[in-house]
Amino acid sequence: MSREHYIKYPCTPHLPWSLGSSSDDTYLFDTSHFEGGQVVVTEKMDGENTILYRDGLHARSVDSRHHVSRDWVKQLHGGLAHEIPSGWRVCGENGYARHFVSYEALESYCSVFSIWMN
Repeated sequence: MSREHYIKYPCTPHLPWSLGSSSDDTYLFDTSHFEGGQVVVTEKMDGENTILYRDGLHARSVDSRHHVSRDWVKQLHGGLAHEIPSGWRVCGENGYARHFVSYEALESYCSVFSIWMN
C-alpha cells in the first residue's frame, strides 16, 4: 500500500488558559485576532488523533507503528473504508484506549471532527 498521499494532521495550539496541556504542547499566546469575529469552540477528547483513508489509516504521525490500542479503530475502518471517497481523509479521535479520561457512554470510540478532500 502506497502511503505517499497520507498527510499528518496539523498541530492545534492550546489557548493560554488551557488546562491539561504538557510541556511539549504548542500554545497560541496572542488571541486578539479572534476579537469581534465568530468563534467556534471545540473540546479535544483524551484520545489519539486518527486519520482514515479509503486505503488505510494512521495515527497523527504518518509513520506510526502498530499498537494494540488501535485494533478497535482498524476494525471500524475495515467495515466502512469502501464508503470513503478516494482522495478524502476522515479525521477523528480514537477514544478506545484510556489515557487520563475513561469514556464509558460514547456512541462510538471514534469521534469524527473534520473531513478533508485532497
